[in-house]
Amino acid sequence: MIENQGWLDGLIIKTRTFPGWESLGDVIEHFRFVRNHHHAINKVALVTDAKAADIFPAIVNHFVKAEVRHFDFDDYDKAINWII
Repeated sequence: MIENQGWLDGLIIKTRTFPGWESLGDVIEHFRFVRNHHHAINKVALVTDAKAADIFPAIVNHFVKAEVRHFDFDDYDKAINWII
């Protein structure tokens, strides 16, 4: 979508828990993706019950263009409404 349109209005990441990364290589690939695409995504909704997600937006919003918000796992509909 980003390659065809140039941007993405929103991205929803929905997971019951936040699994983290299995290796340093995974971390590097994740940050490489963020570095190369954050300017093309307007909003990111993190839909999860993981406690770490409570502080995630406050940290991430300092480093990426996209606005990031955390929603509880059962609030998926609220996340969709925020994205649109």
